[in-house]
Amino acid sequence: MPCRTKVSARPGQNLLLGRSRADYVCAFDARTDSTGWLPQQRVAAHPLDPTPPLAAWLGTWRYYDDKIVLKRAGEILDAEGEAYWPGKNVMPANEGAFAGTAKPAGNRLHFGDGAPGCEVDMALAGSFLVVTDNHGCGGHNVSFSGIYTRRGQQAR
Repeated sequence: MPCRTKVSARPGQNLLLGRSRADYVCAFDARTDSTGWLPQQRVAAHPLDPTPPLAAWLGTWRYYDDKIVLKRAGEILDAEGEAYWPGKNVMPANEGAFAGTAKPAGNRLHFGDGAPGCEVDMALAGSFLVVTDNHGCGGHNVSFSGIYTRRGQQAR
């Protein structure tokens, strides 16, 4: 997401931080799904865990109507995802889905077998799941790409 405006933040709020410029840092606010510049002196940056525990990935992650569910299967993760364009309740909606198993490599996770088809990459950044795909996971304009937040209880 481009960083275009100023963004407001509450004390203690979790933000995903990006690049910095002069005395400002680009911040993503999941509450408003917006990015903007914040003065660096108002932000306490915390380093990301480069090797989060498997439990940190678990749960239902959402980005608008799109959903990814990650469950533990031994030492790997099972994933199921569904995505829509322009939205789940905007008819006729284009749909997409993926499912698979993978083992995290640090804070990164890849689903797909390398053959032509759906490829989904994830990076766990604290309380955010940053997702990109190859646009091969569904109908016209359907994409899993976005910044997801966990909703509800973490799966075990």
